Amino acid sequence: MKKLRLSAAVLAALAALSMNVYADEVEEALPEAAETAEETVLTAEISFPGMQELNVTSSMSEPDADTAVLFDSLAVTGLDLNVTEENRTFTVYTALGVRDYADLLAVQMAGEPCTTVEVAVYASNDDETWVQMDVTAPTDESGFYVFDILGCEEKYAFWRIDFTVGMGDGFSLSEIALFKQDRGEPEYIYDLGDEVAEGELPGLIPADPELRIDVELVPEAYVKPFPHARIPFIMGFCMGK
Repeated sequence: MKKLRLSAAVLAALAALSMNVYADEVEEALPEAAETAEETVLTAEISFPGMQELNVTSSMSEPDADTAVLFDSLAVTGLDLNVTEENRTFTVYTALGVRDYADLLAVQMAGEPCTTVEVAVYASNDDETWVQMDVTAPTDESGFYVFDILGCEEKYAFWRIDFTVGMGDGFSLSEIALFKQDRGEPEYIYDLGDEVAEGELPGLIPADPELRIDVELVPEAYVKPFPHARIPFIMGFCMGK
């Protein structure tokens, strides 16, 4: 289930999911022995003309799993997700460090034939109020399912992705990547310096060191640091057994 030959049927969720459910079991997928060079994909990188990949600075999931393997650009690492009738959704929370647009989601996943997975995308600036984004039906590009995120006209610091299994017992999830249109804007990061006082908002500096000059940049509105900010866990959440 970690190979480029994807067999999961994926549906885009265009309305808010109302299910209060979670994936029942999460296992880190270990690299499998290659059957042939053609069958095994070592890297999982994707790019799009006129698009920039967003820098995910931290991530977490419900239920708890090592989400770092979903952002390492390796197809042989990832998560095997097994579900039950009561628990069928796996949620990934991501933080960008600064607010930014997102216009495209690329996901590498696989499942047994006839498996269906609904994908829903949400955004937030306070990790408490989540706005659902409309997404298109996916296309299959370079081994990824690619969803266009429609109507993102505001920058957000936190992005959440829900994977809900409709048919099947589960699926494997290898990679997640968010992209934005290249609007010609400079990329900024927070200047953490040697120390940042509690409650103090760090200033913004260009991400490219060559563009950093001694000027004072106007910081964005305060956003609670992730993942120390409280995530809106739904009552009744149970860890996988």
